[in-house]
Amino acid sequence: MKEGKFISGFKRVVGGWREDMQGKLIEYDGYRWQVGVEDGEYPLTVDDLLYFYPLVLKSLGLEGKEVAISLPAETYLKDRDYERTLKSKLKDELGVIAHVYPQGIVSLAYMEVKEPTVLVIDGGFNTINACVVNTTGELKVKWLKTYYNEFGIRDLLEGYFREELLRKFPEVPNNFQILLRVFLNGYVDTGFRKQSVEEEKRISIRIWQDSLMRRIRGDILRANRDFDAILVVGGLSYYITREGIEKPLYIPQDGEYANLRGLHNATSLDSVDFGFGHVKYLIDTEQKRRR
Repeated sequence: MKEGKFISGFKRVVGGWREDMQGKLIEYDGYRWQVGVEDGEYPLTVDDLLYFYPLVLKSLGLEGKEVAISLPAETYLKDRDYERTLKSKLKDELGVIAHVYPQGIVSLAYMEVKEPTVLVIDGGFNTINACVVNTTGELKVKWLKTYYNEFGIRDLLEGYFREELLRKFPEVPNNFQILLRVFLNGYVDTGFRKQSVEEEKRISIRIWQDSLMRRIRGDILRANRDFDAILVVGGLSYYITREGIEKPLYIPQDGEYANLRGLHNATSLDSVDFGFGHVKYLIDTEQKRRR
């Protein structure tokens, strides 16, 4: 099995091209594409996910196969037309038979949670999916809400981390890739020396997490729902701490892959979790060689 990820960036290519030097091109929708590039087009809406899904699966060599894939939970549960459209599109364009599952909820097929009712928080690049799920017997969703462009990883970096950095470094650019690099490295390179930003990271994560949890808690209270435990998956799982949380908290190791592994556990098929920030994939390479 091969598990990996690449950036959800797609670039249309014009003019001459040397594939031996600059990577493989994928033919799709009348264009030649580079896949997994920082300076390309990024999906911003669910319609964008539907448009790029065939390109993603084609780049992974999954034409003509049976595949497990994901969609944002709220889209999956509240508008099944998206699921039907996506299945039809993949069948017509690639000969793919797709089994579609909701992001966040499908991670419960990977994570063993013993409590009967769990709040699943699935956070990525732009969005946070939060849902209360009854785990006894067949999974039942009791409450669901998606937060767009409010508490995702981009918002942590641009709305909280950058603001803390500006106290010490007034010329920090508002560029996501640069902010992410500084955040992950834990320092700013000023040219003559490296200055630690670990304190700025700690403060921004604490404020951002408190804002996120207060918002989710308030929305759940207004909906008159309760839960016994919390499961955090997606890229968000790397940044959530146990501070201020008294109920059982599950944060899987490599939490960004929890949806992907849930897809595979639920189906035993090649699996693709396509999000606004990254594409994660789990493919049976032995089977591909046998074919």
